[in-house]
Amino acid sequence: MAPCTYYAAKRRETSPSARAVRDAVMMGVLMVLWVSNRKVYGAHKLYKAARRAGHDIGRDATARLMRLMAIKGVSRRRRKVFTTRADPEALRAPDLVNRDFTATAPNQLWVTDLTYVPTRSGMAYVCFIVDAFGRMIVGWRVAANMRTEMVLDALEMARRSRGARRLVGLVAHSDAGSQFTSVRFTERLDEIGARPSIGTVADSFDNALAETTNGLYKAECVRGPDAPAVWDDVDQLELETLSWVHWFNEQRLHSHCGDIPPAEYEHLHRSNTSMASPVDSSSLTVRGIWCGATGGGGRLPDDVAGLRGLVRRRGRLPVVPGRVAVAGRVRVPQLWGQRRVGDRPGAVHVPVLWPADVGDGGNDLPSDPVSVADVVRGDVVRVLPEERGVGPGAAAGVGVRVL
Repeated sequence: MAPCTYYAAKRRETSPSARAVRDAVMMGVLMVLWVSNRKVYGAHKLYKAARRAGHDIGRDATARLMRLMAIKGVSRRRRKVFTTRADPEALRAPDLVNRDFTATAPNQLWVTDLTYVPTRSGMAYVCFIVDAFGRMIVGWRVAANMRTEMVLDALEMARRSRGARRLVGLVAHSDAGSQFTSVRFTERLDEIGARPSIGTVADSFDNALAETTNGLYKAECVRGPDAPAVWDDVDQLELETLSWVHWFNEQRLHSHCGDIPPAEYEHLHRSNTSMASPVDSSSLTVRGIWCGATGGGGRLPDDVAGLRGLVRRRGRLPVVPGRVAVAGRVRVPQLWGQRRVGDRPGAVHVPVLWPADVGDGGNDLPSDPVSVADVVRGDVVRVLPEERGVGPGAAAGVGVRVL
């Protein structure tokens, strides 16, 4: 043994090494994350959660510390119990999914299935409806039976969670259970604008996404580390299912979503969609106009044709000096709007907003953008406190954001 190794070991008896200090800190962090996530995370998910929380730790270090703390994630076990009871006389919808559980946006494909949970008071049945885009559970129901009513309740919850509107183009995929081939369920899908899709009997691959959700539910909620050995009744299971669904949608890291929660994944999709979609300034309405600093400029024509002629000749509307005309909400033609590229989403610069009447009845406006915002602000548009030149005379335009 080298002398340096001996003395280093003796020093660690009185003062722990840097690695030992960091391990002690990280074990506390990992334990908190593990408990807060229902004690179901294994090394991979716990490592992802720690990185997401801002801690610099690797996957192998996470697994090593979990072994030291004697904690581990849950695993799914297989049981041969069938809840799909086909009705041989029922007409089945075609399989529109063909085992392709992908979607480019929410409300394109929903999958649903039933599973069971034994309780002291009898068997409980659970129905989940999952959006294939972000794997979010949009509807669910726990009941003491497998009748069609429980499936309809889950479908109604899913519809209301998506805004209680018709979902034209939606495909609702299920197995061939009698609940999903029933007339009532099919008619309800037609009422909300959805098309039914049904796989084959006793083939879990045809409804793999719903089966995966059921497996996660069994492993993390029904047989989780804090779950009772036997559930008392349907009410107790329903309360715990409510808690699990909220955690699953809002906090649980999902690998399909890039290790972020499904709710956050859908929120990012909506944000990116709103940023990428162009702003239709033809539907922009305002309560007034701001013409910037004083300068040259003549009276605007009173007709839209004359205004279009000005735009064609000059490329933009002239600035009316120091006047505001408030005549209710004024529709701005798309010809006058100018979209700013590379700026904040939804921002549109309109050099001049022309109301129905611009004349002597207008009021003088202050020259600073903040004061102007107080004058023009309404419930339809909001003035951004920034200036932009609109042509000769260095007049200032108004940035308008659609709310």
